[in-house]
Amino acid sequence: MSDVILYGNPLSTYTRTARIAFEEKGVPYDLEPVDHQAPEYRKIHPFGKIPALRHGSLLLYETLAIAKYVDATFDGPPLQPSATVPRAIMNQWISSIVHYYYGSMIRKLVFERFVAPMQGRAPNEALVAEGLPEIRHQTGVLEETLSKSPYLAGGDATIADMFLYPVLFYVNFSPEGQELIAEAPGVSAWLDRMGERDAVQATIPPIDKMQEETPARRAATG
Repeated sequence: MSDVILYGNPLSTYTRTARIAFEEKGVPYDLEPVDHQAPEYRKIHPFGKIPALRHGSLLLYETLAIAKYVDATFDGPPLQPSATVPRAIMNQWISSIVHYYYGSMIRKLVFERFVAPMQGRAPNEALVAEGLPEIRHQTGVLEETLSKSPYLAGGDATIADMFLYPVLFYVNFSPEGQELIAEAPGVSAWLDRMGERDAVQATIPPIDKMQEETPARRAATG
């Protein structure tokens, strides 16, 4: 058993970001699935979110804090640029992904296309329609960078790419997302590049299990 425990859910985008950081650094860790809504979990994360990290006596929450802690604490390839400008660009992207991209891409599209069936409800098509122009704009902003640069902050993958990939991974499973990404060849190529990384391959969420657990799929299989 490792002395590093990551509390989270393998389906969670933020949990996957932290896991990719561990895998990129080559740090052994144990993923401990949790019910983040359970009262006892508030002793680990006072706001009931995932992921959270336990390393020895340290309890740490917030994905960015975890990723930067892993980068600073353990040996292995750096996850952040050393130069000031590319590091600032990395931080700009992380902030944008958390504050803009996640809300449109995950809450308005992915939740409605994938989580709604798991909850036994019909997708809110009005919410999906509301999100699509935002996602189209965001994909265009990504394309401006990724058509010229292999990664968000330059020639190497950074924590910014680790925040974005789990989000676009799910977006690309929806028909609307596939269409928008197909219109952005730089984004599409970046998805392929990231998808080939060992750390990304090692953290693929159990999509088949998620789909099997949807009420519609259960009904179809009897």
